[in-house]
Amino acid sequence: GQPAGGATECLAKVVIVQADNEWAAVVVPASHRLDMQAVGQALRCTTCRLATEPEIAERFPDCEVGATPPLPPPMAM
Repeated sequence: GQPAGGATECLAKVVIVQADNEWAAVVVPASHRLDMQAVGQALRCTTCRLATEPEIAERFPDCEVGATPPLPPPMAM
């Protein structure tokens, strides 16, 4: 659904990625798809991929599967 007021371009989402062997939280506008090539370039890594749901669940045990905290704690990353 759309937020009250319908302004999805004003919302953001957090996407967890693995860049080489490090985890990173990437924030993108909610209405956009993540460009993994651009993320890889920005993070200066050789491999970059989305985290899987089991990997996210392991790092954020207090969150429901499929949910990521808006500002993940550094220790979880």
